[in-house]
Amino acid sequence: MAPIDPVTTALSLGATFVARSFSGDKEQLVPIVKAAIAHNGFALIDVISPCVTFNDHEGSTKSYKFMRDHEVKEVQTDFVPIRAEIRAKIPVDDAIEVTMHDGSVVHFGLCPRVTTRTTA
Repeated sequence: MAPIDPVTTALSLGATFVARSFSGDKEQLVPIVKAAIAHNGFALIDVISPCVTFNDHEGSTKSYKFMRDHEVKEVQTDFVPIRAEIRAKIPVDDAIEVTMHDGSVVHFGLCPRVTTRTTA
């Protein structure tokens, strides 16, 4: 079977934010994650992360060392729009709807109680 390319798949499904990064490059990955969270739409990040158990040996082309030594920076990732912090006070015995910056609504509240009945 042919390998699945998550970036191509995301683009074909209509993702409007698609990125790929290396798990060993915090300077690049953190702004990408923040931008994806702030994005108004379907966002996908493909994070390449070598297996440290099986590929961490001298001569491996899939190790962190090899990836760091052969890393090619394609873009500078340093822009994340600043937005006002969203705060909400959730009542103890009620639910609340919180509108996010992109207009989506998140519902917070109590989990429904499970009641049990016993019959004699």
